[in-house]
Amino acid sequence: MGSCQKSDNKLPTRTRSRKPRKSIYENADLKEGILTEINQIRILHQVPELISSGEIDSISQSFANKLAKKGELDYSNNRYKGSELGEILFYNEIGECDTDTVIDSWYKDAKDFRYHNKNQEATSFAQLVWKKSKLIGIGFSKDEKGGTYIVANFHPTGNVADQYHLNVFPPKGDRDKIKKKKDDFTKFDLEALEAHNKYREMHHAPPLILNKELCKIAQEYAQKLLQNNTITYSFGKYKGNDMGENIFMCQGTEATGEMATNDWYNEVKSHNFKKDFQKSSGHFTQIIWKDTKEVGFGVANRGNTYYVVANYYPPGNFLGQYSKNVLKA
Repeated sequence: MGSCQKSDNKLPTRTRSRKPRKSIYENADLKEGILTEINQIRILHQVPELISSGEIDSISQSFANKLAKKGELDYSNNRYKGSELGEILFYNEIGECDTDTVIDSWYKDAKDFRYHNKNQEATSFAQLVWKKSKLIGIGFSKDEKGGTYIVANFHPTGNVADQYHLNVFPPKGDRDKIKKKKDDFTKFDLEALEAHNKYREMHHAPPLILNKELCKIAQEYAQKLLQNNTITYSFGKYKGNDMGENIFMCQGTEATGEMATNDWYNEVKSHNFKKDFQKSSGHFTQIIWKDTKEVGFGVANRGNTYYVVANYYPPGNFLGQYSKNVLKA
């Protein structure tokens, strides 16, 4: 049995992250790649990232299976919690496909989009970057000829008449530069980010965004902790300001982003939402701190000993601010 531990939590907490990319046909990797790419595009178009929903995944998967069995593309009109789901479809008769092929087919309409107009034609691009959409589900299936069907569902739905000017904004930057950065984050980073944002959604906090510089800071400190074989806070700075920080150590088993996040979050069991700072739940409260916007992760190991550092900005765990930043699920 492996053993894991975290810091004693005497100080405010903090985090950091990164994300890898694969183009082979493996559903988990392809889903991760598609979600990552969509969220990069949403950041480019000045809207919040989407959060993966297991319930919507099931809806999307069921319809992808139906399409593969039927052997042709068609829209589902599926609903989630009584509301219509947005939907984007993809088919590749060759079978295996990579993330760029899927996303490029959905994003191509961007070049002809008329921003700031109320009335538009429904497009895959508009749904990708629709501001009010918060959740996404993705399903994959193959037909008997080996063709790949992909279904992406969004909640709330996009492409609503007369609301385009309120939900679809021009890019702030160059997508080609964004595509060059898609290997900046590791699999660990992306996994940890997804786990953080799952819990943040539960506690009514907006999703965090991965920050490359915070990841670099966290990675360097994780290496230092491994070298010194100890758990202490860094008191590190980002742009001259304090960061939040969470630390996790694991022995005997490989640390994952989900594992570290779950360990920190489990402090919710001892948290009293009617009180301010509590020593026993500072890691949990930093994860869901509403005013925190960015995060970075670092992980270092020697054999089966792993140190994980997460840095958050702006930091959480400020006295007197818990009632507005730490909300019940």
